[in-house]
Amino acid sequence: MTVQDEWKKLCKILDEAEAYERAVGKLNFDLECTAPEDGMDQAGEDMAILGRRIFSLTQPKRCVGLLTALKNGGEGLTGRQRRAV
Repeated sequence: MTVQDEWKKLCKILDEAEAYERAVGKLNFDLECTAPEDGMDQAGEDMAILGRRIFSLTQPKRCVGLLTALKNGGEGLTGRQRRAV
């Protein structure tokens, strides 16, 4: 696998995590502004589920392994990509 392939894999993981983070932000905004009382418990549970998913995407050995490989063998990365790693 090339360095750019590893970079693409990492970006895919981080893009998915970012989408979940945006969803959590929207749920939080809804809770603060307009959520009906009976919806607060469900929204809180949803936020917890999404938070666990974000953690499971960004913390496992797969993600850490990609970061380590990119940091140690970043010859094929652009300057911007190296700074991101």
